[in-house]
Amino acid sequence: MSRNPRLSLLAMGLLLSLGASETRAQAARQRMEISTHYTTLRLSVTDSTQAGLGTRLGYNINDYLAVEGEGSYFPKYSLGNDSLDDKTQGLIGVRAGGRTRWAGAFGKLRAGVVNFYGLKIHEGLCLFNPETSICRAGPRSGSRFAMDAGAVVEFYPVRRVILRADVGDTMIRFKDDSLLDDRGTRIRAADGISHNFQFTLAAGFRF
Repeated sequence: MSRNPRLSLLAMGLLLSLGASETRAQAARQRMEISTHYTTLRLSVTDSTQAGLGTRLGYNINDYLAVEGEGSYFPKYSLGNDSLDDKTQGLIGVRAGGRTRWAGAFGKLRAGVVNFYGLKIHEGLCLFNPETSICRAGPRSGSRFAMDAGAVVEFYPVRRVILRADVGDTMIRFKDDSLLDDRGTRIRAADGISHNFQFTLAAGFRF
């Protein structure tokens, strides 16, 4: 037994304090995440799959809850796409679940927009609708409200590296729109919610 118990207790307290400080420092250093991804969006209205690339930025509030935002770009004649216009997607929301040292499983709920460039109407132009023979003039945005709900699985092969897979339902609110499919056929997107399967693979870093 130590002849100076007070000194032993002081040394033990100092070691515990240093250990806790190191743990907090590691957690703080790894709250931020950045990744790049490849994603596919199955548009049920046109019965076509669009492929895109994007970036995600996340902030881990703790091991169970995070906020994140991501943007994706779907080019019209690249990545195997045959669509007649470009599309972009922006989402922001929360991810909640749990993780171990090597893996994590989460649910996600994010809101944002999908922008269909072919739906945008500029001031002074009009859009001819072959079904109703109506020429609708005036400015109109190509952005449509979207909600993404689904699941996320992450793997951590080393402490700072993230490998991630997302699956989900991207719900898009169309406004009685007229879309062109991959064959150039005009498809009616009725006013209401469209459900579309989306799959994403990503790789990134925590810091």
